[in-house]
Amino acid sequence: MLTHDEILEAESHIKNAISFVKQKCFDAAIHEYEEAIKIVGIPNSWDEAFQKQSLFTEVYLLLGELYAVKKKNFSKAISYLDIYRKCRPNDKEANDFYYSVVKNNSR
Repeated sequence: MLTHDEILEAESHIKNAISFVKQKCFDAAIHEYEEAIKIVGIPNSWDEAFQKQSLFTEVYLLLGELYAVKKKNFSKAISYLDIYRKCRPNDKEANDFYYSVVKNNSR
């Protein structure tokens, strides 16, 4: 279980990342999201993700999108999207996006 301070620190990294995305500073945004992940850890299931707060699960989707769309690093995008999909297997939009990234990665 995360402490209150850990949650605040991870949330601060996420807020910084969102600000960097708005400024189109994608490398800095990726760094901030990855710092949040270091604090929170990788969830193994939806139940664990819920315990770590669902906001943090979204970070994996956002990282997947940044790596796919802005960095064209499809293999890295897939690795983050795989984690997100494990936690939220019924997210149709994320699944559709995942398959489009996989398709681009195989080209």
